Amino acid sequence: MVLLCSSPYVLSAKVDKSETNKTKVKASKKSKKLNIHQKITILEKRLKKDPKNERYKKVLAQLYMKNKDYAKAIEIYQTQLKVEDLESYLDLAEAYRLDKNYLSEIRILNQLIPRYPNYPNLYVLQADAYVKIEKYDDAAIKYRKALAIQPKFEDAHWGIYELFKLKKNNYEARLVLLDMLKIFGQKPKFFSELCRLYTEDSFFEEALQYCQTAVQLSPKTADNHVYLGVTHQFKGNAVQAEKILSNAARQFPENAFAQASAGQALEQKENYEMASHYYNRCTKIDAKKVECWKGAARTYFEIGKYEESLAAYAKACEMDRTILTEFKKQAAMLRIHKKQDWYDKFTQAVTKCYY
Repeated sequence: MVLLCSSPYVLSAKVDKSETNKTKVKASKKSKKLNIHQKITILEKRLKKDPKNERYKKVLAQLYMKNKDYAKAIEIYQTQLKVEDLESYLDLAEAYRLDKNYLSEIRILNQLIPRYPNYPNLYVLQADAYVKIEKYDDAAIKYRKALAIQPKFEDAHWGIYELFKLKKNNYEARLVLLDMLKIFGQKPKFFSELCRLYTEDSFFEEALQYCQTAVQLSPKTADNHVYLGVTHQFKGNAVQAEKILSNAARQFPENAFAQASAGQALEQKENYEMASHYYNRCTKIDAKKVECWKGAARTYFEIGKYEESLAAYAKACEMDRTILTEFKKQAAMLRIHKKQDWYDKFTQAVTKCYY
């Protein structure tokens, strides 16, 4: 509801409107473009001189919002509440929301709902706030209330869908998406989500169908390609899977999921050289993705790059100590193959990982 714009009347300096000064004014406008901080400073000074000027207050609050100074915006919006003015309450609710004060947002919306009981968006906004404070049952009630008023309110459908995702209830989430397909038609996002859910739940016939459509409708979405490749992989179509996943990794070089999936597919085919390349790229994109560090550690070890493998194992162990068993096994392999120096280094790193 808040319009992040500024009034030329409020934010520009006074100018002489006489004909003789037109050229000077034009030059001034071209050379002086105020940034947001300068605009705020000007308005704050003007408001001190004219504290009852509601126009100054409104624009200043909008600028505070744009500058992410939500506490100051809230102070102004609190003074501008008018019982008959829906927008004034929505402005304050938005400021509370962006300030992550969700309980206050809910409280403000509670004041609006009795006066506007047939506005579905009020229930959705409140439901979203309940999600933020993890009151999922309350959120579900509000989303369903919005749908009772407006069955084709897409935001409410997505809200319920996200709740099922949070609860890891993929079955109910799929039903919501299938309902949305019937109501709103074949939107690319519906197919992308169905592709993911069916793949994750190992329904590969359905996954193949939805993933193929998802790739057609949204070819620039990396996950669509990856899940399609993973589906082929689990259906035993190894050649097709490798081709799709490798292409996805090349097409989306900054997508960690694509790199990791290509690495896994190539590792399974014992192409450790290429697999290590994709795993390594994944660690650079997302240093917190432990599966990529594990994959890099394994594949580097297989091709004899022990220094890189040791560094990857050590990093993986910082995030997930379940790697210790594998880590110790690799050290033992070095001892068996009489690589004493590397055995000593791996053993020291394993001991360090314990503590």
